[in-house]
Amino acid sequence: MNTRLLQATPDAVAPRSSFARKAAGMLRSLLRATGVVLYHLGLAKTIINLSPGRVRTCLYHAVEDQPGSYTAGLGMSISPETFARHLDYYQRHYNVVSMQDLIRGQAGPCAAVLTFDDGYASVAENAVPALEKRGMPATIYLIGKAVNGGMVWVNQLNHALNRHPYMTMKLIHSFPGLAHIAREDVIHHVQTSFPPPLIEQLMSRLEQSVPPTAAASQLFLNREQINDLKTRAIAFGFHSNDHYNLRLCSEHTLRQQLDSSALGSLLDSKTFAYPFGYCGDREADRLEARGFQRTMLVQEDTPQPRKSNLKRSEPSGRSASRVFAQLEVEEPVMQWLHAALS
Repeated sequence: MNTRLLQATPDAVAPRSSFARKAAGMLRSLLRATGVVLYHLGLAKTIINLSPGRVRTCLYHAVEDQPGSYTAGLGMSISPETFARHLDYYQRHYNVVSMQDLIRGQAGPCAAVLTFDDGYASVAENAVPALEKRGMPATIYLIGKAVNGGMVWVNQLNHALNRHPYMTMKLIHSFPGLAHIAREDVIHHVQTSFPPPLIEQLMSRLEQSVPPTAAASQLFLNREQINDLKTRAIAFGFHSNDHYNLRLCSEHTLRQQLDSSALGSLLDSKTFAYPFGYCGDREADRLEARGFQRTMLVQEDTPQPRKSNLKRSEPSGRSASRVFAQLEVEEPVMQWLHAALS
């Protein structure tokens, strides 16, 4: 690899103004509070039944009591206790179906689909038993590098920031344009601004100072675990090979990232989850050409509406009322406003 420092390129997504972000945050808080009140007034079923055809597609990552250095601070871990509360809420109010049922048009009214990105081993340990207890299917989206024994750059960088912050920040500050970046902004900046060659360069230099620990080898599901889960109502889709922001990939790198052949028969769902939710029309076109039947989104800045797109929510509340407020009040209203104003 060329050891010359590469320049980061700006993210393709235009940043919103500080005022717009604050206004959106205040509106979300108001909508969520309203939803909690409506839930406690006993109106959950009534409101859910107002949109029986809308599929509630939920996104989780790690399910763990004590996040380790590879996941702590990423904001994507949920405790097994809270996850169980979420499942109890889904069981009371929705028809939880598999991704294949959804694709075949057999979801039925008030359907919900459960998904997990990245393929963390904690899902097998803590989430799958809770799903089995309630007879609920789910789909896990695998990263090729992780399944084949490698470390995903996000987790590697997060571990270094958690365990060796001074050394890591000194390295970060040596990259062009990052001389004054704050620690809490590093991962977001890398995911939105660094093309894959620059990420590889950063990881190569980082590995020399902060080698992986023993915990790294147990962070993600291995092939044996995946094959076991396939017998337990768990399906597997693709989440790219290296978890790069696909919008910043060259055409050659994009082809590599969308090539799932290294995972072979492990994948039994012809669906794809965009890393970080970042996608554009180019990426969507390439996935459609490869025959993917559904593509999982996260963010609101999506390509032109396509039949294959599924927008996902990341339930974060600790109580049923908070999950209801997010899924049935906050996010539907925000999506309606986004569509109306765009």
